Amino acid sequence: MLDSEPAQADPQSEARELLERALDLEYRFIFHYPRLSRLMPSPALAQRVQVLGQDSVRHAEVVTRLVAALGGRAIVPTVDPLPAPLDLKDLFCRQLEREKLGLYFHSTAANLASGELASHLRQIADQEQWHIRMTEEILAALDKPGSPHPE
Repeated sequence: MLDSEPAQADPQSEARELLERALDLEYRFIFHYPRLSRLMPSPALAQRVQVLGQDSVRHAEVVTRLVAALGGRAIVPTVDPLPAPLDLKDLFCRQLEREKLGLYFHSTAANLASGELASHLRQIADQEQWHIRMTEEILAALDKPGSPHPE
């Protein structure tokens, strides 16, 4: 290899780095779901937020195991504070972008992986697509007249 040629990245290392980023992304919001579910204007929306929270916890557990299997170490969770005043629509707009980014991380890592690891990652990517749809539904409901926006 010539000195001017970039080193080829190891697909396993790339997948691990993507999963570490996905895990960091998951942790940034995970602790807020219980509070947010209580702030929803209807029981149906509260239930959707609870499902998102439960899935996020499960994703964090699975991805932590996958990162370890790829030779990585557990990350120290970083939690983003909720803004004050709290605007639910703005918050879920930002969460929608996080879900899309999570889909990208998991899909890309799945394409780099093989076997059972790729299968786990594709399942999470499928769930992220579902989370995108649920978050869009939450946003649509919050956009209806009479829905509270700022707390």
